[in-house]
Amino acid sequence: MEENYFLLTVVMLIIFIASLISYYDSNSASNYIMTGEFCTDFSAAFPGCGCSAEDSKIYEFKVNISNALVATHTIENYYISLNQSCTNPECFELGNGFYNCFCKDFAGTLRSNGEYYRTECGV
Repeated sequence: MEENYFLLTVVMLIIFIASLISYYDSNSASNYIMTGEFCTDFSAAFPGCGCSAEDSKIYEFKVNISNALVATHTIENYYISLNQSCTNPECFELGNGFYNCFCKDFAGTLRSNGEYYRTECGV
């Protein structure tokens, strides 16, 4: 009988610790308000990053980007429409609706609402 109480106490302790970790982990996320302005939101979501100083807006697509595959396809079609080469187009999800896209080298950051900007980090 005492073994059952000990086991129950251990299980309750584990659940309590897991709950505390979950609570503090969810509260540690930065709480910033999305303004809808690309450069402001990008800088708030990714401290140390922002829009490039000169001519930062590349294009505004009239499509919602739902995942990295759609982002990659959008960027590939964009460069094809410009008759420019885009070697191995690929986009990676950064989170918060942002995707970093590459055409061999870094090309820019695409937002889920279709805004495409030149960005840089470490500034």
